[in-house]
Amino acid sequence: MQPTQRDITWLTATLKARALDLEPFAAYLSCGPKRALESMVLVVKGQRGAAEEAGGVPFSGRDGAALKGALVRLGWINPGDEDANWCGVLLAPLSVAPLSAAPLSTAPLSAAPLSTAPLSAAPLTKERLRLLIEIIDPVVIVTLDEEARQATGKAMLSQQTLSLWHPKTAIDAGGRLLVSVHGFEAALGSEAEKQLVWQQLKQASRAELLKRFR
Repeated sequence: MQPTQRDITWLTATLKARALDLEPFAAYLSCGPKRALESMVLVVKGQRGAAEEAGGVPFSGRDGAALKGALVRLGWINPGDEDANWCGVLLAPLSVAPLSAAPLSTAPLSAAPLSTAPLSAAPLTKERLRLLIEIIDPVVIVTLDEEARQATGKAMLSQQTLSLWHPKTAIDAGGRLLVSVHGFEAALGSEAEKQLVWQQLKQASRAELLKRFR
């Protein structure tokens, strides 16, 4: 059955409202609201890499490039369109902000240019992380380090279920597949570690999801 104009109007309004709901989370996301709402895979990490420590957007370092390649192999994104269908969340990003908060109208004309320094955004609480997940509504959530696994587990699972979730075992959380890996970015420097992480990541493949929820 074809959607009616009323259906289309309702869906458009709903997406706009969800995009507005994402605005407070912009610093934590690797993508904009539109792409986030189209994402089937949400990737969460707790530890900042070198790129983020320098004030870069989440997943702008080598882990982002490696992750895109992995998601292609897992069947979630198409080669050449590596920015589609996934979005990343950094639990405590850095943002570059002026050290001086003096209004420009009161600053002396001879003042030197404002210097900038990275400031840490408040880490996502479990309540805000859960809200973010519900707004984006992914079908797969992948955590890339222990800090992200703990935070996501506390936001999504009971304490008993969280104790059962580890990199070797994926968890079903209300129709969403939760997969954790042991130190994704740290593993990129070791071929053996990369192979171990890949075995853990394979639990998040599109084929595995279809098998689980068929």
